[in-house]
Amino acid sequence: MMMVDASSIEDSETGSPHATQSGIAPQDEWVSYFCVVDFDADSGQTLERVHPHGLSDSERSGVCALSFPDSNAIAGNIDEQFTFRIPRLGSKDEFWYCYTFFRQQRDTDIKRGYSQKSLVVVTRHKFGHGLYKKVASIVAHLYFQHGPTLLEAAHRNILSWQTPVPGSTYELPLLGTVLSFHIPYSANQIIDPAPRQSNRVGTRPKVTEIEVKEIVISNLHSLSVYNALKEVLPQLWLLWELVLVNAPIAVISPSPSAASDIVLSLVSLIAPLQYSGDYRPYITIQDPDIKSFTAKEPRSAILGVTNPFFLESVKSLASHIICW
Repeated sequence: MMMVDASSIEDSETGSPHATQSGIAPQDEWVSYFCVVDFDADSGQTLERVHPHGLSDSERSGVCALSFPDSNAIAGNIDEQFTFRIPRLGSKDEFWYCYTFFRQQRDTDIKRGYSQKSLVVVTRHKFGHGLYKKVASIVAHLYFQHGPTLLEAAHRNILSWQTPVPGSTYELPLLGTVLSFHIPYSANQIIDPAPRQSNRVGTRPKVTEIEVKEIVISNLHSLSVYNALKEVLPQLWLLWELVLVNAPIAVISPSPSAASDIVLSLVSLIAPLQYSGDYRPYITIQDPDIKSFTAKEPRSAILGVTNPFFLESVKSLASHIICW
């Protein structure tokens, strides 16, 4: 089992011990924090940097616990992106949505033979899957090349973004890249609207009619529900019913990227209805909340897991298990 060490973390701006209170700063309209998690053979997963400073001890421990693949199947030099969410301090209904870029590279100078590090984008918004995955990818690639100064530069870029308004389209500059993004009208919508263009054919609008053009051009790729669930298309109607009635479901996959995409796709099946239960796109045995999901009377939830040893615990929780 990997250990999580969040006791000796310093904030990137001040170098002083981190704050113990969690709150939303006025400038966190889009991205609240960038976190960097490193793996040390002796101390385990360690949150080495947070920019800007913030997050509580429990929130930092949650980020540490979920920022790495919980599987022995990974080998070689790899990059992987996945999503998880953790409860915000003092709230049972509000979450931080975390978009992770994990990198593993061969390094003979390290005891384990590999260096492992994750960059995590933390936001309070559940919309914008395609946007935040792209932000994590851009910042991570440059961070691994140039170091911590990139976090400050990325943060300054994001502070210049306009306040997000549902139904609006934005051009968002980030470290030399411009991201085109459309915010859905529904604040509860998880999957971003796909680029689309609709024209009225065969009808001529009246003079008094207001013509609404639905044209969205985006360079972002959102989550593909079809790609995530194509292996279970014959059971799609059943899955829709299970999600609708808040039935417990466990998704077991070899990779956190597949597990998190599947869980988010399941939750989105009943849109525009809002899923009323708890869901964790990716969860490990190190997560502080894991006991509440594996108790004798566990909470109903949709969970994404990768560790095969977790299967026995999941059986007590979920009456429906999906294996990939």
